[in-house]
Amino acid sequence: MTNDGLPVGAKSVFMAITLGMCACTSLQPIESTGGNGSRISYEEVLNSGDDVRIHTVDGEMYEFRVTAVDSGQIEGGEISISTDEISSVEVRVFSKGRTAALVLSGIVALKAIADYSETASNIGTGL
Repeated sequence: MTNDGLPVGAKSVFMAITLGMCACTSLQPIESTGGNGSRISYEEVLNSGDDVRIHTVDGEMYEFRVTAVDSGQIEGGEISISTDEISSVEVRVFSKGRTAALVLSGIVALKAIADYSETASNIGTGL
């Protein structure tokens, strides 16, 4: 037991779930202009099903899953944003490095819990 009344294993599981919810993906910005300075077409870089965070020129922020993209707007559920109103777009992508770190951390945490449990059980039996 920890001093807050939770078993060590329960606290470890909670921490692993919390890390897992944020570790495997990250938001990557999409440049609004191409290499020649011209404005990009979001049709070329976004697909239906992408999770995005869009900031508009009036300071609003929207997060949603894209359902349609055409030359003039990006849509998702009840949201439709004109590309002229967009100041920045970020798309959620799978992160191999973060996922590897999460898996490695999980293995280390499970090993520590197993070692602690073995030590605690030996103390309880007087070994």
